[in-house]
Amino acid sequence: MKHVWNFWYNLVLQVQDVTCLVLLVQDVTCLVLHVKDVTSLELLVQDVTCLILLVQDVTCLVLLVQDVTCLVLLVQDVTCLVLLVQDVTCLVLHVQDVTCLELLVQDVTCLVLQGQDITCLLTRVTDTYFSFDMKHMLLNTV
Repeated sequence: MKHVWNFWYNLVLQVQDVTCLVLLVQDVTCLVLHVKDVTSLELLVQDVTCLILLVQDVTCLVLLVQDVTCLVLLVQDVTCLVLLVQDVTCLVLHVQDVTCLELLVQDVTCLVLQGQDITCLLTRVTDTYFSFDMKHMLLNTV
């Protein structure tokens, strides 16, 4: 794992070929996380101004996000993705080649979801402006 800290409370992480990764992040101005070839990733994020997450070839990803100003999430080749988001100003989610995506969103000002080749999508969205752009998927919303 490579990590870089700078003097402005920013955190940059590059993670590759890890079996299990659990991250708890709190009170960070900007977090950039690039994850590749990870079996299990659990990420708990709170009070972060900007979160940019690039995920590729991950078996299971659990992401809990609260009180984040801007969240950009790029996901590719993930078997299972569980995303719980609350009190986020802007969420941009680009998903490709995901077997199962569970998305629970509450109190998000703007949510843009672009998806391709998703087998199952389960969403529960409240108090959110929602924009869909989906290709090749089965959709179940509750």
